[in-house]
Order: sequence, then structure tokens, then C-alpha cells
Amino acid sequence: MKLEGRTVVFVCPSRFSMGELHNAVQMGRQLHRDLGCCAVYIVPPVFEGLAAAAGFPEYVFPRRSADNRRWLGDLLRLIAPGLLVLADHANPALERSSIDYESVYDAGFPVVAIDSLQFASGREVEYAVAGVHGAHRLRHWLPPSVAVPAVPDGVPVLTPVPVASARHAQNPFALYAERPRAEVAATQLRERLGVPGDHRLVVIAQSGWASAAFAQLARGAERHGIYERLRTRRLVRALDESGHRVTLLEIASGDRADESSARVDVRSLGRLNSQQFTDVIAAADLYATDNLISGAMAQAAALGTPVLALTNSVEREADPTDEIDQELEHRYPGWAFPYLVNPFGWHRELAPVLRDNPYLESVARVEVFERNRLASAFEAQLGANPDRRATAALGESASALPLVSSMLSTLTENLDGAPATAPMDRRNHEMENQ
Repeated sequence: MKLEGRTVVFVCPSRFSMGELHNAVQMGRQLHRDLGCCAVYIVPPVFEGLAAAAGFPEYVFPRRSADNRRWLGDLLRLIAPGLLVLADHANPALERSSIDYESVYDAGFPVVAIDSLQFASGREVEYAVAGVHGAHRLRHWLPPSVAVPAVPDGVPVLTPVPVASARHAQNPFALYAERPRAEVAATQLRERLGVPGDHRLVVIAQSGWASAAFAQLARGAERHGIYERLRTRRLVRALDESGHRVTLLEIASGDRADESSARVDVRSLGRLNSQQFTDVIAAADLYATDNLISGAMAQAAALGTPVLALTNSVEREADPTDEIDQELEHRYPGWAFPYLVNPFGWHRELAPVLRDNPYLESVARVEVFERNRLASAFEAQLGANPDRRATAALGESASALPLVSSMLSTLTENLDGAPATAPMDRRNHEMENQ
């Protein structure tokens, strides 16, 4: 099957991983530019409008998950894609997704799977948050462990680099072979945001899974947003102690401006589309997140923005002299569990991704629950000579790998093709959710 000029449908079912959709948009742009393909996106309601803002046709899963399998089948028969792409093979197993695997792999169209976590051969993964007091309330959607099934035989697997290791992945390709481009100059964007001239601009993102999980775990009547507020308070304190004046932009819902200090101004940006996000992180002096394998952090590094991974290597007890620790312990007993990805943990599960991975080895990391080390890390990364090894490592890996367009062209030559269809009119993509 020749892929040139065909419609490629990206199925992006995750309700918590915006990185899944951002990566798929990046791939769609390359396919459109290099092969003349029309990329189409199917997304959950929470991310409605993000693909459309990037200029692509977009359909939204019905809110009632029981309808999704039939709805997806009807939609795919209407579009008749040349290729179907599951945007991340692991995600339908890791969360209560909008679809099941059979809806995609047995849809009757040529299909490939993206495997960003190198779980394609099947993997049993544990959730560290399941050890927090009260976690039994989460077990309908975050159980103690879950099995990610293997990709079915005959379905090609592609692995984006970063964050996977190119040396041990199936069909690795460079997600950022070309540096992402900001459309708004950094100085102009900072003026729009009202960032004072003497402030450093820090962008902080938190796993959507973590926000959802801790909202359910909180003790007390006022549960919503408590974890995020305490987390912000901890970060503001560390930034205060770093000695810099900072505007802290949180990619999160809710307004936590009242957590600002004399030296740190807290803002919340809420949801951004792909280009808006690129513009913001390109203008930032630092991007930090509690997810070592964050695709957004890799994008920041590709843009040349210094990055910092906020991780925890050991089980910790609350500091009896620390008011923030004490409130966290009161509301979330067992909250300081080890993690590379909050709230999953995944020190063991990510071993294949970390092995021989120059990018992840180069990402600056800090023990997030060690107050002095966190302040020192902020001081260093916001100073005159921040650690930019992650950017250099990305450049080296990208130059040695093919683009997704050339990789898919090669792989789809051996797939049975669907009937050829003209690329869809980007203006004509409305379909009522049944």
C-alpha cells in the first residue's frame, strides 16, 4: 500500500495524557508535509478543540463510553482511512479509556501502534499511588496493577524518540528531527502575560493522572484542588529560597494566585492548544514537571529551554517541622512514595526506557521532597549557566533517526490497503455524536 495522499486517522483515547495528542499532532504535520496525507484526529471530550486549533479535522468520542465502539466503527467506515494509528498503545490499559483495543486493532483498516513506553511486548505495571491510604476508592480506574497487552501479531509498532531509547525500540523514529517553531517571539509573549522584566519565567506541569487521583484521595470535605495547592506552595517556597524573582506559570486548572509570595508570582494558564503550548515553553527560562518521561518536557528540551524533572527515589516520612509536609500527611497518608512518573511510580517499569537512553540520562533531576536540594536545583537551572545537556542529547539522537513519514512509508508497503480515498476537506469534518 502506498501511503502518499491518503487519510491517516490518529485515535487518541487518553483523557489524562495531553502528550499523547501533542505527539500525534507533531506526527500529523510531518505526514502532511512530506507525503501529502490528511491527518484526522479522534479525541476524548476533555481535549476537544486542540487538534482543530492545529488545523486538522477532529472528531470527539461520545461521553457515554458504552457507545464508543459502535460509534468509532461507524465513523471509520465513513472516513475509510488509508491508515489507522493508535496514538499510544499503553494508554487504553493504563486508564479507563474511551475505547478498547479491539475497536482499533479489529476495525478492518490497516493499523499501526505507537509505543512510547516500550510496552508493546506486553507488561504488568504497578501503580504506586495504590499504596496511599484510601486508595481502595480508586481501584475501579487505578488498581494496584494492570496488564498492558502485547500488540497483536502483524500490527507494526513505531517508537518515538524521545522519550524511548532508540537502541532497544521497535522501529524508532525522531519525533523532533526538526526543532519546533514558536509563532510568537519570547519578548512579545512575556509582555502579553505581564511577566516583569526582572522575573525568570518558570512553567510547571503536573500529570493529569496525579491531579485526578489525589482529588479522590483527599481527606476532608474540601477535596478538590487541595493537592495542587499544597504542591504549588512547596514549589513557591523553593523558588523563594532560590534567590530569583519568578513568574510561575502552572499548566493546570484552577487559580492559585493567592499562593504567590513577594518574589514569586503564581499564574494558571489552563488548557493550551499545541501551538500555544509551544510558544509558552519556548519563552520560558525553565520547564519543570513531575513526569520524567513527559513528552512535553522533551519538546521543551528540543526548543532549547532548560528542563528539570521533579522525582522521588525513596519512600519518605513527613518532616515533623514542615507545615506543608504535615498537611500532606494528614490528607494523604503515604503520599511521599517513590516515583519517576507521578502518581504511578514506575522505577521498575521504566527500566527498558532508561537503558542506553542518552536523552533521559541527560535530563536534570532533583529529589522533589528534599527542600534544600529543590531550592538549589531551581537556583542552578535559573542561573547564568543552566544544564542543557538534554537539548544536546536530543539533537544527536534526532540526526541519526528517520522521520515518522519515511518510517510509515516503508512499513505500510507490506500492509493491505483500504480503498483509496481523496484527502478529506479540512472544513468538512462535522459528524453528530450518536
